[in-house]
Amino acid sequence: MSRFNQWQPPTGVLGTVFDYPGRFRRYHEMGYLTAAHHATLQRLLTVAGAVDEPNHGDPLASNILIGSHDEIVLLD
Repeated sequence: MSRFNQWQPPTGVLGTVFDYPGRFRRYHEMGYLTAAHHATLQRLLTVAGAVDEPNHGDPLASNILIGSHDEIVLLD
């Protein structure tokens, strides 16, 4: 798993999947997020930085295995 996580795609091949700032703005405008929630999410995005590694988009309990040495593996 660590080898997979170290893989880097060629520059410019993968684009942004989610426009989180835009999504949060829309949700705020629609009333789903308060001004405080919207501001907090914007700060979290700033702290988190750019997404630069593969991540699992569906981490449900049924997609998680716990190994004999307590290592966690996500699968799909």
